Amino acid sequence: MKTESKPAEPRHQSVLTCLLWLCRISVGAAFVLSGWSKAIDPWGFIYKIEEYLTVWQISMPRELILCGAVTLSIVEFITGISLLCGMLRRAALWSAAAMMAFMLPLTVYIAIADPVADCGCFGDFLILSNTATLVKNIFITAAIIVLFCIGNQRGICLFRPAIQWIALTLSGVYALSLAVYGYNVQPLLDFRPYPTGTDLAAGLRQADNGDEADDMLFVYSKDGVEQSFTTDNLPDSSWTFVRREESAGIPAVQTRGGFGIYDSDGEDLSRDLITGEGTLMLVVVADPGVHYLSRARFVNEVAMTVKAGGGSIIGLVGAPWQVVEQWADLTLPDFDVYSADDTELKSLVRGDAALVLLHDGKIIWKRTVGSLDADFTSAHSNLDSYLTIPAPDNGTLFSRLTIIYLLLMLATAALNFFRRK
Repeated sequence: MKTESKPAEPRHQSVLTCLLWLCRISVGAAFVLSGWSKAIDPWGFIYKIEEYLTVWQISMPRELILCGAVTLSIVEFITGISLLCGMLRRAALWSAAAMMAFMLPLTVYIAIADPVADCGCFGDFLILSNTATLVKNIFITAAIIVLFCIGNQRGICLFRPAIQWIALTLSGVYALSLAVYGYNVQPLLDFRPYPTGTDLAAGLRQADNGDEADDMLFVYSKDGVEQSFTTDNLPDSSWTFVRREESAGIPAVQTRGGFGIYDSDGEDLSRDLITGEGTLMLVVVADPGVHYLSRARFVNEVAMTVKAGGGSIIGLVGAPWQVVEQWADLTLPDFDVYSADDTELKSLVRGDAALVLLHDGKIIWKRTVGSLDADFTSAHSNLDSYLTIPAPDNGTLFSRLTIIYLLLMLATAALNFFRRK
């Protein structure tokens, strides 16, 4: 008597399974990368949101923007992890679809109107053009639609339902830890033009061999109208500084160390101030305001320590000179202050007020002023001790945090083998 063999799996079922995993991995990886890059640099995401709001003429408190930025980055990261691991199959897919229902029309608008240089989907980690971002979102949306049609309930789940909450909690805590440290101290990984170790003095010397300062134009706005001015013909205080451009009308390219430091006459003193010799502390205030008042005395104490050790200290304020003078009259800094482009200062260091330590022209470390303890000056009573402070973005803390997260996720997955009988 013949025994009937079990029929092989239909070819179309195998194709559907492969298509399912291809879409799930593609969408999941995109959301993980998007959420991770935003979480690691929350200030960058805040600046991008504020850029959008400025274009749309919407005013919103920064505290609310911060909450929205961190929440979105964590939701994106958890959604991506859930898709990759097969957790919360319905909820994760609907979460991804809801975000793309907002992002796809937004990127269509950005690609057509071009209100911002880039959408900021992956922060400074991966900068895409507006057109490339639109194409990327079309493919992600198409993949999500395919997952709805195939059924995301198929496929392997790395975590059984009883322990999925552990994996989700670990993912949320990991993303939140990156965001908290990145906001209060500095991003654990720096993808901007001026990471730790950058030789600003060498960058300035290189800039001297390229574009001349006389080729630069300064764009100011008044009553909604923008106008370009040369260094010798800067406008009065009724005009608002917007950006710096090359004479050809192309925005100046940020080179490492190529930002300008200007005095009251609009003269670029960056080559004179950043000489590449000795120790120099930069007090960077990208957003001058009353928030600095509570830190003014502390920064002046740091200035005393730097000067006593033979170093130099200067302040860089991201505002026109008229605003710099008003800010200096209010905060009474015990060091010279200069004007600089706020966009370039935000590329140099994150935070409203931060310290950047240079030695022989190279960046040793940079931190927000608020991240330094009240006893910082007593614990570091001499300038030499400042040079021993580890840089937040040296990779050590990020590696430890990521390894711990991955090991805990593997340990949670191992719980699948310990089922109740």
